Amino acid sequence: KGGQCMDKGNTPVGRVSRAGDLRSSALPALESFDDNSVQVLYRWTEGAAIETIEWYLSEKRAKARWSRVLRVMAVLLIVGGGVTPVIAVASRSAGLAIWGYIPLGLGAGCVGLDRAFGFSSSWMRYLATATAIQRSLMAFQLAWAELIANKNLGGYKSLEWTLAALRLIMKFADSLSGFVESETQSWVSEFHSHVSDLERQ
Repeated sequence: KGGQCMDKGNTPVGRVSRAGDLRSSALPALESFDDNSVQVLYRWTEGAAIETIEWYLSEKRAKARWSRVLRVMAVLLIVGGGVTPVIAVASRSAGLAIWGYIPLGLGAGCVGLDRAFGFSSSWMRYLATATAIQRSLMAFQLAWAELIANKNLGGYKSLEWTLAALRLIMKFADSLSGFVESETQSWVSEFHSHVSDLERQ
C-alpha cells in the first residue's frame, strides 16, 4: 500500500519520504503571527496536497501496468484454452483437447492474481482519490484568491481576515487527511476481504 501515515489532528498528509511513502510533515516554525505567517501556512498546506496528488498518480501507474498485463494475459489464455478443443477436433486429434485446460487454468490464475494483489482495484482507487483531492485543491485555491481579493478591497479587517484564512486552511487540511484516510480504510477492508476469501478456499 505504501505505508501511508496520518496525524491524528489536522496536520495534512503529503510529504513523500525517501522510501516513497506518504508521511506527515512538521508544521512550519512561526516566530510571530502575521499575514506572512498565514501565507506560509497556506503554501505548506497547498504543497502537502500537491505532493499527495503526485504520490497517488505516480503509484497508480505501476498498478495500472500490472493490471493491464494480467488482464490481457488472462484474455489471451482463456481464448487459447477455449479454441484448443475446436482445433483438436477439426484436426481429428480429439485427444489433444484436454490441453485446453492448461491455458484456461493459467488465465484464471492471472485473474486471481490481479484480485489477490488488488492491482485493478488499487489503480481505480488511487485515480479516484487523486481526482477528488485535485477538485478539492482547486476549490481551496479559488477560495483563497477570494479571501485575498476581499482583503485588498477592504472587505475584511485584519483580525477578521486572519481568522477567516485560518479557518479555510484548517478545513482544507482536515479534508485532505480525510481523503487519504478514506482511501486507506477502503484498502484495509479490501485486504481483509481477500484474506477471508483465501482462508475459506
